Amino acid sequence: MYRLAPTPTVLVVDDDPVCLREVDAALSVLELDVVGALGAGAAKAFLRACTPDLILLELALADESGVELCRRWRNDQRLDRVPILFLTALAAANHRSAALSAGADDYLEKPVDSSRLQRIVRRWIATRRQAAPEPGARSDTGELARALRRAALHRDLRRSIVE
Repeated sequence: MYRLAPTPTVLVVDDDPVCLREVDAALSVLELDVVGALGAGAAKAFLRACTPDLILLELALADESGVELCRRWRNDQRLDRVPILFLTALAAANHRSAALSAGADDYLEKPVDSSRLQRIVRRWIATRRQAAPEPGARSDTGELARALRRAALHRDLRRSIVE
């Protein structure tokens, strides 16, 4: 039987720890499990274990292109219904076009106002929760997100950063 985690999980993928902390702070007022992935490798590790309700993705990652990640995730049956929003400082029209062509649901430019980010995330989470799940699919993201957060705290890192 399918079930979404009681608390929606948002995966934030960026290679800048400051950006991860800023997004975590902006979303802290919402009832979400925010899991930060410091780069593409950490995001892939998280996604091997669970499926979030939303992904916020930086376009220009040091270890892999955000566009390529988005394209790959759109071709993954587990992730094809998860909203992917680019959150990036790259504002050129060709960047936006490439992101949307790869399957992104939205494109937000940094810096983004906290209240605007909260409204957009809330809207996409609601959209995800209303979408018809696939039969037999299951999500345990909330428990894994909490475990990753506890591990990060134990290593004396900000609670939302996964290495």
